[in-house]
Amino acid sequence: MYCGSSREVWLALQRRYSRSNGLMVFQIQRDISSVSQGVLSLTAYPKLMKLWNELACLAPAPKCTCGGCSCGVNEAISVLTASTQVMQFLMGLHETFDSERSQILMQDPLPDVEKDFSMVFAVEKQRVVHLDVVEET
Repeated sequence: MYCGSSREVWLALQRRYSRSNGLMVFQIQRDISSVSQGVLSLTAYPKLMKLWNELACLAPAPKCTCGGCSCGVNEAISVLTASTQVMQFLMGLHETFDSERSQILMQDPLPDVEKDFSMVFAVEKQRVVHLDVVEET
């Protein structure tokens, strides 16, 4: 393959070897929707984080690139993405965290997923300590 510039080489290689990410995005979305805590501790959260990062790489959210944008679309998209992640995290929680889920959902605005995880993690640890104390007596 002969090309006059490095850009032409790059474009030729891109046309030849690039593939659609549709199948991979579909699989990641499916995996995200099937993640649940079950009877495990909060081990599902790191898996969700990994899947969200993969999805952000394969299908990044659109961003305004006009430079002088004052409409706030980038912030709105970030808020929507964060809200979606909170919902996905909460949907995967075990039913024993129903009250914590309700507490989180009643907040306006919703706290970010890291704060939600921290809260649920603290409750889980408190329950473990309480069970250990009860078993010792």
